[in-house]
Amino acid sequence: MRAAVYARKSTEQNVPDEAKSVTRQVEGARAFVAKQGSTVAEEHVYIDDGVSGGEFLKRDGLSRLISAAKSSTRPFDVMVTLDLDRVGRDGARTVPKLQEVYEAGVRIFFYQDGTEIQIRTPMEVFMLQAKAFAAADYRDQVRKKTRDAMFSKARKGQVAGGRVLGYRNVEILNGDKRAHVKREVDSDQAALVVRIFRMAADGKGLLRIAKTLNAEGVKNPTGQDRRDAAGKLVSAADKWAASGIRDVLHRELYRGRIVYGKTRWVDRGGTKVQEDVPESEWIVIEEPSLRIVPEPLWNATQERLAVTRDAYTARTNAKAGRPTPNLAAKHLLSGFLRCGVCGGNMIVSRKSGQRGKPQTSYVCTTRRARPGACSNSHGVPAEALTDAVLDQIKHAFLNPAMIGQMLVHEWEQRKQAPNDLLDQQRAVAREIGIINKELDTLLDTILKRPEAQQAPERILDAMRDREREKAVLVSKLEQIEARRGIAEEAFDLAEWLEETKELVENLRETLELAGDNGRAALRELLVGPIMVTPRVENGVLHFDFAGTSSYERYAQLADPEAPTPDIAIGAPVIGKESRGISGSVIRRVQRVCPRGDSNTRHAV
Repeated sequence: MRAAVYARKSTEQNVPDEAKSVTRQVEGARAFVAKQGSTVAEEHVYIDDGVSGGEFLKRDGLSRLISAAKSSTRPFDVMVTLDLDRVGRDGARTVPKLQEVYEAGVRIFFYQDGTEIQIRTPMEVFMLQAKAFAAADYRDQVRKKTRDAMFSKARKGQVAGGRVLGYRNVEILNGDKRAHVKREVDSDQAALVVRIFRMAADGKGLLRIAKTLNAEGVKNPTGQDRRDAAGKLVSAADKWAASGIRDVLHRELYRGRIVYGKTRWVDRGGTKVQEDVPESEWIVIEEPSLRIVPEPLWNATQERLAVTRDAYTARTNAKAGRPTPNLAAKHLLSGFLRCGVCGGNMIVSRKSGQRGKPQTSYVCTTRRARPGACSNSHGVPAEALTDAVLDQIKHAFLNPAMIGQMLVHEWEQRKQAPNDLLDQQRAVAREIGIINKELDTLLDTILKRPEAQQAPERILDAMRDREREKAVLVSKLEQIEARRGIAEEAFDLAEWLEETKELVENLRETLELAGDNGRAALRELLVGPIMVTPRVENGVLHFDFAGTSSYERYAQLADPEAPTPDIAIGAPVIGKESRGISGSVIRRVQRVCPRGDSNTRHAV
């Protein structure tokens, strides 16, 4: 029988040795397959290296294995992995992933104990879910123990993280064993830190500082390697980026303060995200021996950064603080594109053409921020790429199966909507009744006072607050009543099909009019980023793009003309495999005729 192997290395600490190496897992799976008299083709070894057990969105290896298993030309009959926890450590998401493989006709084996799993009866599903719950609980316990250990180190002033520019990590031994690690100032790197602060205090921006250091050949001693989409090393970790400069200028360790625990990782939506921690829970320790930046220079730098931030906020009418990533953007594909050469983000660049016509394109941020780190110097036309990507998604929506799923969901929603709205109406009416009783009580309090005494201002303020709350609820109640009237109207199938078709056919307009809701819908439609790679063929510059869209996770577009966000088209589609998004756009450059007249010549 033809076999496929899946291996995943965990990012959690305190995991078994066999889970720390994907190479060891693959060797163990191959040995198990060989004992069964089968073979494993190299192209069907699927690996997720350094991926958390709670991560299910950024799972390239597992996603490719499932897609291959569900394809019409299924290339293998058996899937072999170490154990259930290699597939995942999430009680709610691990078993459904295995079910997709199993229901595609692929047998699943755990080579650690040689068992073949079955997902046929409710009891078999329950037992598998119980095992998945145990794996998830183990991961949660490991995370808590690790966090407690890191906090304990931080409270003692010990290193609870990795390397930091300006310092060297020194091991403190207890006999022959390492007791802990502490930081000491590295004089050479400390001089570089002070220089960065002085440049910022003098008014140089983050990107300008990064470009200056890169142009001078000043290497970043703590950077990370840059790799392309295939994992190939593109640039060593010696280039500076604006994001790294920003981190340096905000790190309070340079003023002799150890601050730990400002953020934490949590599971949300099948992936790990960072969330802010209340300041009251931070660990803050004064450590003068680690001071690198004098206090006057620190204050001058922070004042300069504040001035720059305020100027940006005033210029863009933006709110203070970091905007929601990948949502609050003018261009639909901002935040969804990656450079196919180095894997870096692609951002919008605007400039004027040779004849003054504005040109908007997506360019690689790695090349812009780290000169020499990426060879992709081309900008892909933003309009053409957006239309091409959305055209791929649009065709998937307009197939009969998708329309049928959307219709079923719409019908079910319309049947349930009147009951849901009635419940909402009753709940709001109850809140209004409670406020009316509070107003009556406050009024009685005023009336019972002697005529010579005026009502206390605090009672009047309370009454005004309740009146404002009541006005909001009354308005909400009127909206619900209006929506109930719409929901109870007869369902016009022909009208719904016509509106749905129009919204999907004009997909770009639909998403753009929906604003942030449209970009949120696009985020759910896409599984991972879209890779854009330049290619020259017969003298023509092509930009090939490739990504994946999933209609089993989400197939819902917000209707920008709906009176409330609750009215939408689309529906979750269960059991529908992911679809590839791929295509190519061409960039044409219009060059001005050297004679200077109105005739132009097109060239590529």
